[in-house]
Amino acid sequence: MKYKIFYMLLMLCSIGVLGQEKLHITGKLEGISNEVKMKLSSGGQEQEFSLMNGKVDVSMVLEDVPNYVRLDAYVGKETKSTFFFLGNESVTIHGSINDFSGNLRAINSVNDSLRYENMLVNKQLVEERSVYIKEYYRLLEEGKDKDSVAKVYLSDEEPLGKIKKLSNLINKQNNAFIKKNINTAYARYLLQYQARDYSSDYLNELYALIDPKYYDTKEVQMLKIFIDHKPLEVGAKYYDFYAEDMQTKQVKLSDYFKGKYVLLDFSTYHCGYCEKAAPKTAQIADNLKDKLVHITYYAGHDQKDKFKYYSEFKGNKGILLSNKEGRLSPVLAMYRNNSTPDYWLFNLDGKLVMRFEGMQGEDFEEQLRALMK
Repeated sequence: MKYKIFYMLLMLCSIGVLGQEKLHITGKLEGISNEVKMKLSSGGQEQEFSLMNGKVDVSMVLEDVPNYVRLDAYVGKETKSTFFFLGNESVTIHGSINDFSGNLRAINSVNDSLRYENMLVNKQLVEERSVYIKEYYRLLEEGKDKDSVAKVYLSDEEPLGKIKKLSNLINKQNNAFIKKNINTAYARYLLQYQARDYSSDYLNELYALIDPKYYDTKEVQMLKIFIDHKPLEVGAKYYDFYAEDMQTKQVKLSDYFKGKYVLLDFSTYHCGYCEKAAPKTAQIADNLKDKLVHITYYAGHDQKDKFKYYSEFKGNKGILLSNKEGRLSPVLAMYRNNSTPDYWLFNLDGKLVMRFEGMQGEDFEEQLRALMK
């Protein structure tokens, strides 16, 4: 009798494993040899594989679905990448290495069909903006006057900056798409990037359109945080939060307000500009340590090596905090963080002095010194 029960349990466990849902991608990609290393990734998950005469056959169990899935092809010294929005489902892809710029879509996927539809609407504007973004950072790296460059590319006043003008057009189209498709997973996914700039009235208008069965989703919960927490303005007190430090201890932001200014620095994993900025800001913080506490808050997926990664870039200096929620963290929602690096300077009373968005120029330390007088 004992043996029968054991075998019945074994069979049930086997059925559970075999029946586990997973993402399964098949199809064919031209222009990629069998020797080229391929990688499928989503969040902290990765799966390496190779094509067989151009045929694709790869599977991976996604933990957080649906979500963005990245497909990389390591061709020589170059990495070609393309993205999909998928769940644990069976899909087919057809194309070539030349389609990795964004022309590939997953056939038989409702989720990716919406992503592809939205991508086509914005494609030309995104490509134009990408050119201007590269120009903007190149000019900063060349030492051009930051204010002059910002006026040409980022100005909010007429005539709008080159990047700002295109971003406004893209946002307008994305907002219309989200409102039309608010009760789909992909539209709700876009909320985490778009909703940070919405007015209180528009946030409430969107929330009213959401089917109550989606209230428990992370994206809708984030939307509610936006509604309940107004954007911080200069002179407003910081939003306190819990986070995990390098010793995996739960700490509060308020723990670090001890008679000094606090520079809250949002950074993300594999952000090129964050990597360049990390050693510079670490040195600035060291130079200003008598007046300033520098806190780097890791804002991204819960990578296992995240603290080691940033410690090395920062020269093992400073304070590192993080969370396990990734981009949907309530902290990022409260601070309307949408890009990195992103710096918030608070005074001794915990009130916002200034926010610095994006990689800063060589005068960053001078600006901080002037503001802390």
